[in-house]
Amino acid sequence: WENSHNIYEILDDKIMLAKNTNGIGLVHWIFDGDVEKAIKDFQRSMQIADESGNNKNYSPIANLGIIYHNRKDLKKSKSYFYRVLDYANSVGDIQVEGFIKYWIGLHYHKLFEYDIAIKYFNDSYLINEELKIERWKASSLGGLVLCYKAIGNDKIAESYYKKASNINTQIVTDFYLSVGFQLMLQDKFQMARDAFFKQLEFEKTNKNNPQIINTLTNIGLSYFFEGDYLTSLRYFNRAIEHDSIENLFDPVETLTFKFLSMKNLDKGIDDKYLLEVIKKRMADSNNWHRYNAAYMNWALYELYSEEKYIIAAYNVIQRDIEQLDPENHDIYMSHTTRRMILDSYNKLKNL
Repeated sequence: WENSHNIYEILDDKIMLAKNTNGIGLVHWIFDGDVEKAIKDFQRSMQIADESGNNKNYSPIANLGIIYHNRKDLKKSKSYFYRVLDYANSVGDIQVEGFIKYWIGLHYHKLFEYDIAIKYFNDSYLINEELKIERWKASSLGGLVLCYKAIGNDKIAESYYKKASNINTQIVTDFYLSVGFQLMLQDKFQMARDAFFKQLEFEKTNKNNPQIINTLTNIGLSYFFEGDYLTSLRYFNRAIEHDSIENLFDPVETLTFKFLSMKNLDKGIDDKYLLEVIKKRMADSNNWHRYNAAYMNWALYELYSEEKYIIAAYNVIQRDIEQLDPENHDIYMSHTTRRMILDSYNKLKNL
């Protein structure tokens, strides 16, 4: 990428220079995990294209939208997504339209504006089904399942869920795991487990040990959040026993929730290995926990009573709420994982 970049600069080829700069950004983002460098690369790619009058350089705009969406800066991500949609509409690029409408649907799903999300997910699904683009067809299909399930239209949710059997699993390998996880966070435990068990069968067929372990852990989580600690413990143990404790997909997640299950069952725990793993992560970064999901930090707080964990979890839900319409606050806080976080934080602060 760097050598090509130098050549395009010498040739003063602005179109290829903008494209190459976007490519460098992707390397920094996906392979190096350096999001800040990636943002600068994408912004530079946009600048090069703007200076040369190249209005077809939509990729870095979309990439910035996705980055800010993942950072939960939804106002900023929305502006980038709609710029891409405007481009797609202006040139009649149906493939880009199908791609970006999925992300706009996801934006509105995050805001609990399900009617708008359904419109964009449906448009994306139909476009990508026509174009036979499996990745975005599957993603939009998952969005439709989640939205219809969230608004209580189980019949339509189930009809879209059944369409997943037509997805090309050579291309999309994690549909059921992804949808199941989101269903679990929406407290739709029965459908979530159905999805997890379908994913488990797929992983067993492919003898994919890491994902077998990961899926077993997610099944355990679904029982844990439903309050069935005996069954959750069984699945956490199955995840550990499948290929030893040293080969867990995420040892902190599996072991923390295993020990919380045992704690709720009044069983003694031996957390020596877990503490060693946490110690190693702290050695790499003292702020490692800030990158955890909120429910994960809640669990660590419940196990070890360290305030930093529950504060980090509480800060996540506060940032989320700030971006929501006030009428959606109660919906957001109605879900089990968020109630758990708020209850633990309130107890800590004597609220």
